[in-house]
Amino acid sequence: MKKTSLLILLLFCTLSLFSQKQDKNRVLSNTEKILGLSRLWEGVRTNFVYYNQLKFDWDSLYSTSIQKVLDTKDTYTYIKELERIVASVKDGHTFIMHDMTPDLQDRITPAPFTTKFIDGKVFVDKVWSSEFILKGVKRGVEVTAIDGVDIIKYGEEVLGQYVPSSTSQWLNYKVFNKYELTKGKRTIHVKVDFYDGIRKFTLDVDRNTNWDIKEKESNSTQTETDDYSTLRYTTLDNNIGLLTVTDFMNDSFTQLFDSLYSEILQSKALIIDLRDNGGGRSANADYILTHLSFKPIKTSSWISRMYIPAHASWNYPPEWYSNSSEYLSPVEKKKTYDKPIVVLINAGTFSSSEDFCVIFRGMNRGKIIGTSTGGSTGNGVRITLIEGFATANICSKKDISPDGIAYVGIGVIPDIEVKETKQSFIDKKDIVLEKAISELLKN
Repeated sequence: MKKTSLLILLLFCTLSLFSQKQDKNRVLSNTEKILGLSRLWEGVRTNFVYYNQLKFDWDSLYSTSIQKVLDTKDTYTYIKELERIVASVKDGHTFIMHDMTPDLQDRITPAPFTTKFIDGKVFVDKVWSSEFILKGVKRGVEVTAIDGVDIIKYGEEVLGQYVPSSTSQWLNYKVFNKYELTKGKRTIHVKVDFYDGIRKFTLDVDRNTNWDIKEKESNSTQTETDDYSTLRYTTLDNNIGLLTVTDFMNDSFTQLFDSLYSEILQSKALIIDLRDNGGGRSANADYILTHLSFKPIKTSSWISRMYIPAHASWNYPPEWYSNSSEYLSPVEKKKTYDKPIVVLINAGTFSSSEDFCVIFRGMNRGKIIGTSTGGSTGNGVRITLIEGFATANICSKKDISPDGIAYVGIGVIPDIEVKETKQSFIDKKDIVLEKAISELLKN
C-alpha cells in the first residue's frame, strides 16, 4: 500500500511539473531550481570528457551553488547563474542553451557600436548612431573602461565569468568583439570611457539610443545575408582563388561547394579563409578536404569516458573508449585540386573548422597563416535541465589531431603568425590575406 501511495505521489508531482504552462516570465519553484542545478552537476560529473582535469572540486561547487540558485529572483537570473557555474569548467563545448531574456522593457541590448580586440586593446569598429559620432565615437577610437572598470578586466571578469572557454584568445574574441562588450538591460545606462589618441572622454550610454545609421543601411540594396553567406568565392589578382567559409552548418553545404568547384579548379592557387568560422558539421569540413588530395586523408582520433556499473562495484580505475584515426577517401569522378593552398585562421576559428585545420596540416598541402584558433572541439551530450527553459551541452569527446599534437585548450598554432595591428585596422588593410598572397607567389 505504501509503495502504491508513493507511486501515485510521484506521478502527481511529475504531472504537476509538466502541466505548468511554460511561461518564460514565470518564477521557477525552488524544487525546479534545485532540479536544474542537480541535472547540470550530474551531467558534467558523468559525461564531461575533461572531468579528471578540473582544478577544483565539482561536488563542492555544486554544494555552494544550491543557496545561490535558490536566491535568484527570476528565471533569467537563474539561467545566468547556471551559465556562470558551467563556465567554470573552462570548455568551449560545455555550455547552457536557452532563449531566456529579461522582461521586454528590460531586454538585453547593446550600445549602437561594435568593437574589435586588437593586440591587447579594444577599439570601436562600426558606429550606428549619428549622435555617437557627433560625440566623438568613431572607428579606431579606443575603449578603455566600462563603469570605471579597466576594459580588459571588465571583459575577462565581469563578462568572462559567463563565457565557456578553454583559451584566453577565445574568451577575448567572445567578449571584446562585435556587440558583446556593451550588452546589458536596456533600461540600465552604462558609462564608457574612450580615448581618441588626444583626449579621454566618458559617455553615459543609453542603450535606447536611436540607431539611425543602421536604419538607413537597412533600406539600401545590400542585405546582411549577402555578406554572411556560408561560402563565397572570388578570384584575386594573379588568378589566386579566395574561398571564404563562414561556417560548416548549412544543410546545402556540399551543393554550394559543388556549384563553385569548377571555378575553383581554374585558379592557379587557393586561399581558404576560415577566420571567424565558428564550426558546424564535420562532414562538411571533410567534404572540402576530400577535394584537395589524391591520397587517403588521415583524420583525428578521439577518446570518451566509459562507465560500467559492475566495474565500479569492483573499484576498477576510470575506463576510456578509444577510436583510432580513420581515413577519408579522396573525391571520386572529379578532378582533384592539386595546386598550392594556404589556410587563414584567427581566434574565431572554432570547433569543426579547427578539425579541418589539423587534418589539413597532416595532409602537408600548405601553410596555415594568421593567429591561434579558439581551441575547442568535441561532441556534446544534451541534457534537459528545466523542461522548456534550458538545456546543457556537455562535451563528451576529446579529439586528438592526426599528428598527435594537442589543440584543445591551446588552439591550432599557425605556421606563420600574422596579427592584425591598429594601423592595418584603421587603414582597412587585410595583412593576413596579403601575407597569404605573398607566400603563394613564392611558388
